Amino acid sequence: MSAALAVDPVVSHVLAATLALVFALAAWHKLRDLGAFASAVAGYEILPARLVPAAAGVLAIVEATAAALVFAAPARTIALATLVALLVLYAGAMGIALARGRRELDCGCFVPAHRRPVGPELVLRNVVLALLGAFALLPATPRALGALDAATVVAGVATGLLLLAAVDQALANAPGLRALRVPRG
Repeated sequence: MSAALAVDPVVSHVLAATLALVFALAAWHKLRDLGAFASAVAGYEILPARLVPAAAGVLAIVEATAAALVFAAPARTIALATLVALLVLYAGAMGIALARGRRELDCGCFVPAHRRPVGPELVLRNVVLALLGAFALLPATPRALGALDAATVVAGVATGLLLLAAVDQALANAPGLRALRVPRG
């Protein structure tokens, strides 16, 4: 394996843990109100209506399970690859919705607490998160990890979660800010 294709284990742990915690939170919201999540899935009009409730349940359970298994060493790679695949799936579904002109559609990301219309920025967010998750799947350089590494992982995950929350809040505020713009002239 080429050293150029390896990533520092601290970086890998930060990316994997951050992604897992984001999915754990999303799954928790979805499982709390599976009916609302099923409505969001139905809104995409990709699956036959009779399959939507089961698909919504499976998606939420897969999210929760994969998020938890990221922290179990033997299952980490498969769990992380599953989260990356879900991000690609969700980005694809959003892309299809946008191509159909369905911008009013709720993304279903954190149902029902954070209703968010589908937009290109959400597709981009999911693609970026998928790429970061894929980066975490690269082989880690072999080295011993110490206490400073553990502290760096904790700080990195906290920073990653705060950064993602800030980006999501900025995206949520963008339509309101555009409406407040005063035309020049």
